[in-house]
Amino acid sequence: MGTGLKGLRPGGTMSSVNARPTLERIAEALAAVRLDAVLVGNAAAALHGAPVTTLDFDFMFRDTPLNRTKLKRFAKAIGAVVFRPYYPVSKLYRVVDDDAGLQINFMPALHGVRSFRGTPRRLGRRAREPAMARNAGHMDDGERRC
Repeated sequence: MGTGLKGLRPGGTMSSVNARPTLERIAEALAAVRLDAVLVGNAAAALHGAPVTTLDFDFMFRDTPLNRTKLKRFAKAIGAVVFRPYYPVSKLYRVVDDDAGLQINFMPALHGVRSFRGTPRRLGRRAREPAMARNAGHMDDGERRC
């Protein structure tokens, strides 16, 4: 799968890459299918200014039959397909658009996070902001908020 990053220079060095249009596209598609998901991982850390790089987007979501249907609708809305690359040992769902170089992972469980339940409440006001602004960092740290 290609990177799909137009900021990649011939020598392999990176120029400035703006993920905002991609995140907005993802947020709009999530909203359209009404799939609640929380952005986690390096993409979320980068939104908060961490000096990290990533080529994918990771989301936590509640794994229910209805949400799996919404996940399929989400993939269709962005012209992608859903895979279970590590079935049966992992419940990771991977949404891939090879033409755009886009990889989005949906995980029902994360180490150190008890559950998705209550995550929007723990995030407070941010839970009502567009999906691209959501971040699950420190979700179970009762003293710290994103």
